[in-house]
Amino acid sequence: LHRVPGVPCVRPVLRPVVSARFRDDKIMGELVPTFEEDLDGGGSREGTGYGVSMRRLFELYDMWKATTGESLATKTTHTRASLRAFVHQIVPTLDRVAPTGDHARDSTGAFFDYHRDYLQQLITLFPNDPVAASANTLLAESSVEEMGQGFMLAYDFLHEGVGEQAPLTELATDYHAPGIGEVYSRSAWDKGATWVNLIAGPYTESHAHQDQGSLMIYKGGWLAYDANVSSRSGLTQDTTAHSVIRLSKDGSTIKQVASTTSSLVALHQGAGYLHVAADVTPAYKNNASVQLVYDRVKASSGTTQTWQLPTPVQPAISGSSATISSSGHSLKVQRLQPADAAMSTFSYASGSDFTGGFRLDQQVAGGDQRFLHVLSLDNAAATVTASGANGVTVSFGGHTATVTFNRDTAGATLVLDGASTTLGATVDALAE
Repeated sequence: LHRVPGVPCVRPVLRPVVSARFRDDKIMGELVPTFEEDLDGGGSREGTGYGVSMRRLFELYDMWKATTGESLATKTTHTRASLRAFVHQIVPTLDRVAPTGDHARDSTGAFFDYHRDYLQQLITLFPNDPVAASANTLLAESSVEEMGQGFMLAYDFLHEGVGEQAPLTELATDYHAPGIGEVYSRSAWDKGATWVNLIAGPYTESHAHQDQGSLMIYKGGWLAYDANVSSRSGLTQDTTAHSVIRLSKDGSTIKQVASTTSSLVALHQGAGYLHVAADVTPAYKNNASVQLVYDRVKASSGTTQTWQLPTPVQPAISGSSATISSSGHSLKVQRLQPADAAMSTFSYASGSDFTGGFRLDQQVAGGDQRFLHVLSLDNAAATVTASGANGVTVSFGGHTATVTFNRDTAGATLVLDGASTTLGATVDALAE
């Protein structure tokens, strides 16, 4: 049952026993405390494929309010936060979502009726929220302006006319959802913007992947992605499909372990920059071969370390640099450290589950290593030069930035156009 503007609402009578079990036992006794503890910042730890099923939970909240007058949606902060998390999970072209976790129905993460319904349900629950107004605009400008499947058409009717519209520019460009371990950042809210995603947090669900520490980059299309986008199943969970530092011993990949929690240890937002640092050591659950993984890698002898970046097209390698050109844009990857890493490419199509996609690999022997790269889009970095053993100076768009990382601990120093900022091991709250 949904409330439709201008149509009287028929309220069924709920049996007291059923009502008490649903509200008191299941929602208030189990769901609310679990969501408050585990899902700060909204979303689902199962990823964006199976996580979109939470739309049915939001629908139950709406039905309960329509029949009882009580808002269960506000009993947990997860509901409102999920509205914010989801708009940031949608890439700038508004035609796909971040492809995190299993994507069995559609491996590409294409924006679909279910995603439209997910946002509509949340907009209905919080029609006066400023983000709801911008989300309405997002839906109107998305690749799914109305439901495309016959069985979903009723939801457009049920939610028609709910809330106002507001410009997307009223939304923040950065978002952190600690409960699902995701950071999203975009350069702007136009369709040509650059979008970046970093994963570092709980790995506790069966539909989640071994992707702690991974990075995705989008501009007009994928430049660095989750290789499952090019798979037949959308279910490859291994580290080999994600942009992490792959650790191997005796010819076998060291797996990330479920029921572990990595952490974001630094998050700082400033004018023109976002600094993020993550500790993904827990994902390896005290494996004797893995001592430290944190933009810095320390592993025992007999292992190999491979810095890898899945890409939709084959990278063009030149010395210590590689260029990925796709969708009219280019991503240049320049390695400063380790100097002796062997750079190569791997074709995912060589495996039976993949129809395409490549991986840029840079491999070194195990030990106490530091990986330092500069990733720049569309030749934005005019010059890139090393600054000591742990730093780099980059000139771009009339600006100059020098970043010097602490060698053994989280943190860095940023000098941007002569102004120095200490980027410490703290996590700042981001503005909504």
